[in-house]
Amino acid sequence: MDYGRRCDDLAEAGSVAGDRGRVSRNGRTLTRRLLADAHFACDYGEFDIARGLLELAERVMVGRNEHQGASGRRLLEQLVLGFERVWQLQHLALEMPHPLDQARFESLRKMLFRSGKN
Repeated sequence: MDYGRRCDDLAEAGSVAGDRGRVSRNGRTLTRRLLADAHFACDYGEFDIARGLLELAERVMVGRNEHQGASGRRLLEQLVLGFERVWQLQHLALEMPHPLDQARFESLRKMLFRSGKN
């Protein structure tokens, strides 16, 4: 598994008929957007944000019943790979491509951790 891949790997939209009703105007479901954002957070070394986004993607996928069928299996595989990537990068302590300005993710961090306490 290539855990060093970039977030652009999830850019393709679902083309299965079951996904067509839930696809936004730019062609990506909310779950796919959250997965891509989690990979983006991994790219910048924000593993706590990535884990929160993956957990949110899991709740959305189950809540919208997107985990069934062939496209659901692919989404579930991508979700598992996302969790594996966070774990792997966290434990390998890979050097990130650019130092992160902590203010970029501060509002997202506050939102994710505030919602977890409710």
